[in-house]
Amino acid sequence: MPTEVELIEIAVTPDCMQARGRINPDGDLDSCSESSLLAALAARSVQLTEDAEDSVRLLVERLKAGDFPDGDVTLAEGLPPVPGKNGYVEWSPTCDPTKRSQAPESDEEGITDHYARTSIISVSEGDPICTVVPPTEGTTGRDVYGHDLPPKKGRRVPVAFAESIVREGDTNRMVAAISGRLNFIAERCWISPLLVINRNVDFQVGNVKFDGDVIINGNVLDLFQVTTTKDLVVKGMIEAAKINCKGDLTVVGGIAGKEKAVIEVAGDIRARFIDNATVNATGNVQAEKELVNSSITTQQRVITRGAITACRVEACGGVQAGMVGSRSGIRTSLVVGSTADIFRRLARLDREQASLEEGIAQRQANVEPLLRQHRSLPKIQKNAVMKLLTSIKEDMGKLEETKALKKDILEVVKANRHASIKVSRLIHEGTTVQIGKAVATLRDSLRGPLKLVSHPVDGTDRIAASSNQGGIVVLESYK
Repeated sequence: MPTEVELIEIAVTPDCMQARGRINPDGDLDSCSESSLLAALAARSVQLTEDAEDSVRLLVERLKAGDFPDGDVTLAEGLPPVPGKNGYVEWSPTCDPTKRSQAPESDEEGITDHYARTSIISVSEGDPICTVVPPTEGTTGRDVYGHDLPPKKGRRVPVAFAESIVREGDTNRMVAAISGRLNFIAERCWISPLLVINRNVDFQVGNVKFDGDVIINGNVLDLFQVTTTKDLVVKGMIEAAKINCKGDLTVVGGIAGKEKAVIEVAGDIRARFIDNATVNATGNVQAEKELVNSSITTQQRVITRGAITACRVEACGGVQAGMVGSRSGIRTSLVVGSTADIFRRLARLDREQASLEEGIAQRQANVEPLLRQHRSLPKIQKNAVMKLLTSIKEDMGKLEETKALKKDILEVVKANRHASIKVSRLIHEGTTVQIGKAVATLRDSLRGPLKLVSHPVDGTDRIAASSNQGGIVVLESYK
């Protein structure tokens, strides 16, 4: 029951957060004072804070002035607890799973590249994934009796991270422990080192750029791009697409490039066939069935049990085929031992070496007399000398790098000096063959099995055919 203070009845709300006063119309105004009202609050164990004292003083002043409130008046209030904030994840711009299926943005001209749409998030080791903002504890409150009211703590971040995503030092930033595909399903986040696409690479999948191995259980359709830092396996076909693979490429269904496919591979290529495509590889290029109307360049060998028709093939390590050329007269060209690209690179390195040597010699000639009188030079000339010496040192480092690159390329040329062209069935007339510096366009078709090699004749390298019996025949060439 509320305590009666003649004029004012005091009651505490059930939640203990307010002590309220109700005016008793039968009470005696003269008996109401600040001290009596505060004493009544204290008798109810209400904590007398500064705010409570101010509320009591203002109420008494109102009553003395004849201003009687119509309803209850708050005399003392507790401080409600402030709940903690929930933890949350701030995703890095390229790793936000809520945006991975959004359409690509338009360029300055308002054109949207829909091929760039993708639902795949690829990350590299060390890439930032997100920042985990932890929950807060909240702020403790108190009731009118001065008792502490504990706050409700914020909920933890509703995402579980696998071992493939780790905390960066003592920070709240999460980074990729491995390279691969970022997955987010049912509040669980992890990175898988292998990307498996169980459909065609089309507008639903978009261009694929992945740091790791990729398996595509479908086709790569026209004008899409697939970029991988490791091996790529395509169970279907590669159409007029662009492929950049830093490992080995396997195409179970073959490459049907429609004269637009560009295939760049740092390792080996294995395909059922290669038609109408531009192919550049570091390793061997193997086509089970045929190579047709394509440009093939590799530092190793081109191998097929079938035919090489209407192609330009540059293979440092040599060529092995069932048949080369065609009856229709469409030219096929085979270059082995050293490719045109190697000669272009050697020529470029020669020019770079000559330019560096000339520049170093000129600066050394300019700096030598200055060095002899270095102590007597003014400060500005001493600084100029130091800059010259620094630039000479930098260019000498570049010169050594250039010489090392030339040495590596020349070793490749030397290793492939015995490269050959092996044909098991037939090589058609009109086929152009270059082995090292020897070049010939065949006047006659030749039946295999045979091997074409470079053979010196009167001090000049010529194309010759050798049989299994060991005989060598120098071939006649069209002028």
